[in-house]
Amino acid sequence: MLVLFLGILTGIYWAWMSRIREKTALETEYNKKIAEVKMAAFRSHMNPHFMFNSLNSINQFIVKMEPQKASEYLSKFSRLMRQVLSNSTSQLVNLEADIEALSLYLDMEGLRFGDKFDYEIKIEKDIDGKDCLVPPLLIQPYVENAIWHGIMPLDGGGRLMVRVSMLGEQIKISIEDNGIGRVKSLKINKN
Repeated sequence: MLVLFLGILTGIYWAWMSRIREKTALETEYNKKIAEVKMAAFRSHMNPHFMFNSLNSINQFIVKMEPQKASEYLSKFSRLMRQVLSNSTSQLVNLEADIEALSLYLDMEGLRFGDKFDYEIKIEKDIDGKDCLVPPLLIQPYVENAIWHGIMPLDGGGRLMVRVSMLGEQIKISIEDNGIGRVKSLKINKN
């Protein structure tokens, strides 16, 4: 009788533990899917707004009779959109591809705003951009924010520096600009 009772208790315990493991696995999968959706939404943020502004810029170059600039901008725009679309299904891309997309974006913004700012991207020598994986368009939204809220209110002479370095086993990406600063930017945006 005691053996039967212990057998039933053991069976209940294993069924209970199995349900807990199943619930944990479902929660983990759910959280993973939520993170993927958030990342996809974050990446898609660039597309509509940026695409509209880019096409508008190409149109302005055409209207101003600057076909060389329109052609250069359109070429960079098409390469960037190809990268964005091909990377949009990937959770991770190599750092080299993300930096290439960032460079295209910065070149386009530089063409669009003339001599308003210049930029530099520095990557430590010991970082292999092909082996290092990052989420696609990881850096671009922060750089866009630095340009639009920090540098654009300046009259000119804007500088943007993107540095990629190692911090122990992790990659450190820093974005520095000589813009107006967060406090002034908040005041301007508030008005």
